[in-house]
Amino acid sequence: MLHNRINEEFLLDVRGVDNTVNIMDSWMQAAKVQKKNRLRSRLAMDAILLHLCEHYKEKQNVTLKSGRRFGRNYFSVEYEGEPYNPMETEEQSGDGWTYRLLSNVGLNPIWRYKYGVNELTLKLPANEIKSEIWLLAAFGAAILLGIIGPAIPEAVKAGIIEYVFNTVTRIFTNLMGTFAGILVFLSVISGICGVGNISDFSKYGKYLVIRHILFCYTAAGACLLIMFSLFSFSWGTPSGGNQFSAVLDLIISIIPSDPVTPFAKGNMLQIVFMAVLIGVIIMALSRESKIVRDFCFQANTIAMRLIEISCRLLSIYILCSLTKLFWDNGMGLFVTAWKPLAICIVGSFALMFIKIFVAARKCGVPAGLLFKKVTPALIIGLTTASSTAAIGTVMEINSKKLGIPEELNKFAIPVQNILCCDTTSMGFTAIIFYLAEYHNTPVDAGWFLIAWIVIPLVTFAIPPVSGGSLVVLSVLLSLFGIPAGALAIAGTLAIICDFFITGTRIVISEMELVMEAKHWENLDEEKLKMESVVGKNTNT
Repeated sequence: MLHNRINEEFLLDVRGVDNTVNIMDSWMQAAKVQKKNRLRSRLAMDAILLHLCEHYKEKQNVTLKSGRRFGRNYFSVEYEGEPYNPMETEEQSGDGWTYRLLSNVGLNPIWRYKYGVNELTLKLPANEIKSEIWLLAAFGAAILLGIIGPAIPEAVKAGIIEYVFNTVTRIFTNLMGTFAGILVFLSVISGICGVGNISDFSKYGKYLVIRHILFCYTAAGACLLIMFSLFSFSWGTPSGGNQFSAVLDLIISIIPSDPVTPFAKGNMLQIVFMAVLIGVIIMALSRESKIVRDFCFQANTIAMRLIEISCRLLSIYILCSLTKLFWDNGMGLFVTAWKPLAICIVGSFALMFIKIFVAARKCGVPAGLLFKKVTPALIIGLTTASSTAAIGTVMEINSKKLGIPEELNKFAIPVQNILCCDTTSMGFTAIIFYLAEYHNTPVDAGWFLIAWIVIPLVTFAIPPVSGGSLVVLSVLLSLFGIPAGALAIAGTLAIICDFFITGTRIVISEMELVMEAKHWENLDEEKLKMESVVGKNTNT
């Protein structure tokens, strides 16, 4: 659609920003840009223009242009005056999370100043086949190869396993092992620093964090008790001895003896401990630690790109590992895999509806009305398995339909991206229980206690990239005595469950924000109760 390039000048005010973003969105639709990339680009441009609008007190003329460079569409914003890069000053305004979030999804705008003109360029990500489609295709191909496996000569299968499957597996696991610990470390620090300054955290953060952690562990405990009766376990002494004494050893071992060993050995709990401690200190020092904070944000972006590159092999790894698993053990593992999937789906929606009913009761609003309002965000999560793809819709629903104040909305979203792991921990528990049942892993009461303590804890450290769940699952398999070869089926189950986990998780986080705003008495209850009158239909 290059014949319809944009080159328009507009007045930099709120109305001009809205019109410009709408023009940009229409252009992207005509250019057949994927919906996910359109939403992200709208958010990016809206954030840039609103920041410029706040900076320039006097009315300013701005030019929006579109084009294509090196095979990628782009938008640029040009404005005259002194050199001003909003991405360097936005940290001081307390709204830095927007640009860090955009950077994490590959939408970090580029600024330059030439001949008295500022120019901000935003490159649109190229349309691509969703990673979930590749992964599901690999899963289907592995099932097909598993079915025809008995017809393949044993010598041929042995050669394929030795020279192809094992090679791919070693390369992938080595890449993940090299970068996973670094990514989790930087991701946790960036998430903590992204909550804003310490005063904002003291007001909103403590209550929000406590709510999320308590609900996560309460939900994990309830799901664990329910799932206990749905699986058959092999009772005995787990590897490593009595697990009650292991609980104390686990707590002590969380504190590393030096800062290098956790990364060398891939001890994820120690890595998370160091990251939380360092992140809290950086946040407490605020402006004094700005250089370190910025470095962590930039290093986190680099680490995520490295993991994303490594995860290009994810679908091939799933294909090779699952096929080898089916050839070695038959299709029995696949036949029984419906159990964790069913538990995950039912459990995710149960947790979501419980949270909706609790929020509805506390706020005096019909539960059906709340569900109706958050349905668009739920659908995006269920169809994309991406909370990032839904962020624009979530922000709009929160502010326009749920009555959540803007400052709380912006503050809480990065915190919830880390801490809202209720459905995730429930899904991982179902997967671990299923694999323990299938492999006859010896368990005792302490094994279940550790499951309740550790699984929610490590889900807080899932890297926000495709295949990031495999990092956490590899830690859990080792911790609970499950063979490492089960990582392929565990990862496949996690990928399928992620669609339901993400969709319901988005709604749970929105309900948490409603109750947070209610607690601080800054909830706009008029907006929240809008459309509660029968026959009234409000489009917001």
